[in-house]
Order: sequence, then C-alpha cells, then structure tokens
Amino acid sequence: MRPLRWGDGSRWDDPNLRWGNPSYALEPGDPGYVPPSPSPNPPPTTPTKRKKHTMNTDYVPLSYDNLKTWLTKQNTGVTAPLATTINMSTGERTEFLAAVGVLLPAVTEIVDLMEQLEAKTAAFPDLLEAQLPAIRNAIKRAKTSPGCTAEVQTNLDWVAHAPAQDPEHSRPTIAVETQRGRVKITGRKPGFEAVNIYSRIKGQVQWKLISVRKRKFPYYDESPLAVPTTPEVREYMAIGVIDDDEIGQHSEIIEVVYAG
Repeated sequence: MRPLRWGDGSRWDDPNLRWGNPSYALEPGDPGYVPPSPSPNPPPTTPTKRKKHTMNTDYVPLSYDNLKTWLTKQNTGVTAPLATTINMSTGERTEFLAAVGVLLPAVTEIVDLMEQLEAKTAAFPDLLEAQLPAIRNAIKRAKTSPGCTAEVQTNLDWVAHAPAQDPEHSRPTIAVETQRGRVKITGRKPGFEAVNIYSRIKGQVQWKLISVRKRKFPYYDESPLAVPTTPEVREYMAIGVIDDDEIGQHSEIIEVVYAG
C-alpha cells in the first residue's frame, strides 16, 4: 500500500484508491488490487474550446482594497488648482468630492472588517482543534448517563444522522462566482457533515486549504491577488468530511478568472 499525498499524481477515479484516515492506494499484490484495463484503441476526443477571458479595462478598481486606495487618491489629488488646469468647474469638483466622500468611509469600513475577518478565520482552525476534544469528551461521557435520554440528545443535536448516500462513493458539488473583492462558492454536500474547500492558481500543483469543515454554503474567498492588479485563473474543489476526516471523492475542479 502506498500513502496518498496531495500532488502525487494519483487519479481520483482510480479504483485502487481508498479514502479515509489515512488515505492510501492499493498496489500490485495487495488484496483487492484492480489491474488497469488495456485500452488499445481509445475513442477520439474532441478538443475543448478555451473560453476567452477579457480583462477589466475600467479605471475604477474592482476590489475593495484597491478601491479604497483609488478613492483616497481622488480625495487628495483633485485639488482646486488641478481642477482649473483640467477645466473642471467648481460645481463639478464639489459634486466629485462629495461622491468620493460618501464612498471612501464606507469602503474603508469594509476593508477594515475584511482584514479582521481574515485574521480571525486564519486563527480559528487551530482554536477549533484545541477545544473540540473537550466538548466531544463531555458529550461522550454524558451519553452514558441514564438521564441523557434520546429526547435530550435530539434537542441538543447530539445525534449523528446516517447519510442517505454512501459517502465513500459520493462527492460534493460546487459552483463559483466572482464578486467585487471576493469569490463566492456555493454547493451541496450529499451525505457529508461538512466539506473542506481547496484553492490554487491554475498551473500550480499544490492545493491550499482555505476552509475547514465548512458546514453551510456559501463560502467567500477573499484572498488577495497573487500579483496586485493582475487577474488570475483560480481553481477550486471540495472534499467531504465526516467525523473530521476527509472521505469520498473530491468535487469537480471549477476554475474562474478573478480580477480582484
């Protein structure tokens, strides 16, 4: 048996893969190993037409962070002397700065909240891993008490529900949508308690775990562009989770062009 690792070249449709903790691949000689079937005459394939992506040509930035910087420049840069030079009337400049003055505080507040959320989200997986054992142990002990009836357990959501589908052969489904300053990820998790969501820049081998044990969609990826102001093609996928372990098959890999 060979342990599985991200980026080791394993195919998700390989019948010799076994998902769990740990995940591994059967090798020749292992019980249950399925030898590859010969395919001397593979069917012809039709080349997939690549979708042409257009870059944003608007001078107003799309991302909240870049918009904040841009609005700050407008607020300080359009001085009275410059307005005279570019034939901007006093009334136009007043209206211009008034609009900037409405938008700048609002987007500044959004950027501040996004930075706080990013910091808290980054720290939460470690916090969750440290505290969940105490919660699980207390519930496990309480369930041994005669007073912990089925009604009590149901009311407190202490009962694990058996999935209607076999999770070993199930996969989540996801869809992605670009929004201003983030990517919105929606989907379904049939038979799973939660999903782990991964992302990477197209062309990279290594996946980055961006959401741990996500129980409800949507999820918003607000990570910045790898190169500021340069659009990039991102890939996303999700894997089902049961009892904190990844199980089943990963979702289809969905790609999207993100411009910030």
